Amino acid sequence: MAGRKGKSSHGRYVESVRSHLRHQPGSRPSVCEFSYNNGRQAGLGMAPFEALYGRKCRTPRCGMKSEKKRWRSRARLKEAQSRRRVMRMARRRELSFEEGDSVYPKVSPIRGTKRFQVRGKLAPRYVGPYKIVRRIGKVAYKPELP
Repeated sequence: MAGRKGKSSHGRYVESVRSHLRHQPGSRPSVCEFSYNNGRQAGLGMAPFEALYGRKCRTPRCGMKSEKKRWRSRARLKEAQSRRRVMRMARRRELSFEEGDSVYPKVSPIRGTKRFQVRGKLAPRYVGPYKIVRRIGKVAYKPELP
């Protein structure tokens, strides 16, 4: 060992475990295993994890960076959603109809309108006009159907 430059992989492992346990005495042994599996081995020329999976393991520091990015993107998404909500509420108009008003009910595009014998793109989106006979609820009306 005297002729080598630096320490052996086992020596580096023991040193990193001791350092970790000194700074965090109540930590779990899985952190020690993580350290061993990601330490470069002299015989392999790479870390055991890298030899097994063919790629380098993501360290907790990388995980913290991605976590910060995730939190930042969530914050930006919430901010954009709140801006859109404000704009939507500013442009929204309350619709209310009285008895005798004419309305055009929207037709479901899935079912189509069989009475017009047209399906797909050329099918009408709205049908009518129909007169409102009475108001049932806050936004529910009974139309005069043919």
